[in-house]
Amino acid sequence: MLTLSPSIRRETEAGWRMCPIELEIYCCPMIPHPRWTIFNGPLLRGLTQIVAVASVKSMKSGLARVRHFWGLLEPFESWFFNPSNTPQSTASGAIVASTEGDFIERGERIATAVRSAGVSVALYHTDLSDQIAAYVASRRPAPIQVNVNHGVEMAADLFDGFIHLTQSGLKRTRFSLHPAAWIPPSSDIESQLHLASFQTRQNLGIESASTVSATFAALPHGSLNFVKIVIELLKRFPHHFHLFAGGGDVRSIRGLIHSEGVLPRVRFLGPMTDVTSLLGLIDVCLAPFPSVETTGVLDAMGAGKPVVVKQGAEADELVDEKELSADSDAAYIRIADRLFRDPAFRLKLGDAAQSRFQLEFRPERFADRVLNFIEGLAPSDSESPRTNPPSSQ
Repeated sequence: MLTLSPSIRRETEAGWRMCPIELEIYCCPMIPHPRWTIFNGPLLRGLTQIVAVASVKSMKSGLARVRHFWGLLEPFESWFFNPSNTPQSTASGAIVASTEGDFIERGERIATAVRSAGVSVALYHTDLSDQIAAYVASRRPAPIQVNVNHGVEMAADLFDGFIHLTQSGLKRTRFSLHPAAWIPPSSDIESQLHLASFQTRQNLGIESASTVSATFAALPHGSLNFVKIVIELLKRFPHHFHLFAGGGDVRSIRGLIHSEGVLPRVRFLGPMTDVTSLLGLIDVCLAPFPSVETTGVLDAMGAGKPVVVKQGAEADELVDEKELSADSDAAYIRIADRLFRDPAFRLKLGDAAQSRFQLEFRPERFADRVLNFIEGLAPSDSESPRTNPPSSQ
């Protein structure tokens, strides 16, 4: 069951300028699970609802990224799926679609439900490889449809506009003649920091550490150079510890780190959907490369931690700080080295990161950007919205 805690509900109302808030979720249980979230309430120019269509397959960090993208929802574990494969409504307003039928039948049910709900805007967080979401988009259940590009855009004819989570995605779009905007993700880390119980260095057995760095992302293929950078830093600083909070090929990494003699000062914490509890004990965040995960980067920035990034990476767009952007492996080491050695430098760049987060990446900033973009797509009084295809059922 998806519920909104009082603090998240307050943030939702502030971020979306909607009151009262009601939440409906349209789910079609399958692998991967598409999820449809409807926010009810007064919007700009008479828009009454927004529906978000998200596919886990199109998001590198799974549903945790949905939470941070919206800056509104509780973690993945709170979602409800109907084990009996029959539609039902719940007290919270969640509607779970049946898994019966092929993708056309499933998609038609979702499109009909969205259309019947009077949705004004549909945001599709997926690509054409998701057959059900693509079919729903082709049925145009909402007058305004927007594709949110998590890496691969959907067909232009299905949408009125495109939202790109990265500047690089906007630059390489295949549909340059369509309305588009770069709208970076948001994080609710500030509210989470007020609620979290924090880990201590004693809890992790690293109480002897003089400094601690962390990587909040899965290590992707091709990240060997990044691991070598971490090893070099551990060799330079005998009392430094590093935390890996994410997935990846830990076995091969562990073997390499062990062979270099620094394994006792490394902690592999496994995949984590929420790293809030670790933010109080680290000094620096080291963003891996190549990597498209940015949730941990935003969380670290919001907590006032400097983040070292590789120049040109997606995380580099968010950090946007020359003193933290490395154009080579050697430069990456130099930046991290100075951060470890110089507490004043570390504090200065941590404060700068937090200020940038507060200016650009709070949920309400994201909401303003999305609503402004949608307002630009909304038809004027003299224009007629696109006609929705009739249901085939």
